[in-house]
Amino acid sequence: MIDHTCIQYAYDEKNNRVSVFDVPYGKNARCFCGVCREPLGAKNKGKTRETVLRPNQKSAHFYHLKESNCSGETIIHILAKEVFLETKKLLFGIERRNQRNELLDFEENLVEFDSVVLEKKIKYEGIYIQPDAIAIARGKRLLVEFAYSHEVGYEKEERIIEAELNCIEIHLKVNWIDWNEYKTEEQLKKRITTFLHEECGMHQHWIFNQKYKGRPIKIIDTSKLEMELAKIENELASLEIKKRTAICEVLGLKHREYLTRILRFENRFDFLDDKHFFLKNGKVFIKDETIEELMAFKGVFGEAWDESIL
Repeated sequence: MIDHTCIQYAYDEKNNRVSVFDVPYGKNARCFCGVCREPLGAKNKGKTRETVLRPNQKSAHFYHLKESNCSGETIIHILAKEVFLETKKLLFGIERRNQRNELLDFEENLVEFDSVVLEKKIKYEGIYIQPDAIAIARGKRLLVEFAYSHEVGYEKEERIIEAELNCIEIHLKVNWIDWNEYKTEEQLKKRITTFLHEECGMHQHWIFNQKYKGRPIKIIDTSKLEMELAKIENELASLEIKKRTAICEVLGLKHREYLTRILRFENRFDFLDDKHFFLKNGKVFIKDETIEELMAFKGVFGEAWDESIL
């Protein structure tokens, strides 16, 4: 029976990935751990992929021959790295909250990286840090960790933070996915691809982010937005006043109020819109062809602009 919570895959002497069901029993497995590279034994006696386990019976699995703190690597973890290496894509999530820390919405963005390398060591002040993957996009480096059976340890996390390295941890173990229902590597790989490209935005933890210093959260200042909208409305209102001032100057009117009453009385200036004006040094001017039409109108009706009309 396949149990993805156990170490059921390792590497042989030629660095090929092998299943615990395909190697000799016990210390003669001649396999190595994909994490620490230490030799492994196989506890697989009498068990096959089709074996139905009794209650509390453990599935076949690899174990470290020497005492070790290494917890090994599950196939979920292995395939997540392979999918990322092959596709170079990862979904990122960012929360949008107001100043009262109330969630407004959740943005997600699928990022495609220029390059991805696996298990490459980074040296910082004489200490090596080895993430699951290092991804490069537009010249910026991101460390990526995949967590299934265990998360990044405290010491490693502290080194990443101290070095101020952008690093994100993707949590593969979520309660709504039963990974054990996928029996083949092909099925698992397809499901992991969907998860990394479409679903993992809410299942990630930033160990360090140079911009946000934690989980990316955009604080939306709603009061600031309202002020910006009011400013725009005031600017538009001011622009309309400047337009009417320009028309008054052309027609020789002393007050904008006169123009408003003429517009209502004659309904002559309906043709005026933005294309008849232009801005220069913050002042509104009327285009020449529009001035000609206004002056023609003034020649006909100008003498009628008396107190009886206004």
